[in-house]
Amino acid sequence: PGEPGAANHTVAVILDVLKRYDVDGIHMDDYFYPYPITQGDDPKTELDFPDQASWQRYLEAGGTMARDDWRRSNVDALVQRLNDGIHRAKPWVRFGISPFGLGRPDLRPPGIVGFSQYHKLYADVERWLQAGWMDYLVPQLYWPLEQKEQAFMPLLEYWHAQNTRGRHVWAGLFTSRVLA
Repeated sequence: PGEPGAANHTVAVILDVLKRYDVDGIHMDDYFYPYPITQGDDPKTELDFPDQASWQRYLEAGGTMARDDWRRSNVDALVQRLNDGIHRAKPWVRFGISPFGLGRPDLRPPGIVGFSQYHKLYADVERWLQAGWMDYLVPQLYWPLEQKEQAFMPLLEYWHAQNTRGRHVWAGLFTSRVLA
């Protein structure tokens, strides 16, 4: 997302699909920056996403944000551009996102722990929802009801509480894991 050409291409492709086909919605999964990869065994070392060239161009142009904030800003801009472009082209088409189900660590309900999409995928989902940059949100709540560290109901309630604009919020379920 930090490469303007890549962001422009992403928006252009999605808007091209929207204009060519009679679709009811555009849906994005949770991949904004890729999930971290590691190397080594003991201890595993997390590799930084290789965006040094675009980061350096940003700094040379006078950019002042910290790198993590810059990455989030890139994703924010992409989400906002998609929302605006989709609704400009076809106002009735719904745009939604299905992010990883755990919100920002500093905003989570007590006792909820785990992976931070805010820090690792640079996805500020709470901001997008509160800014109205999507018509619906489907947080991936793939954990068993009994799992306390990623408790389903407190997480679903958390996402509803973030929804200050009254968008649709539906729990994303991992239906291929349903056991008979």
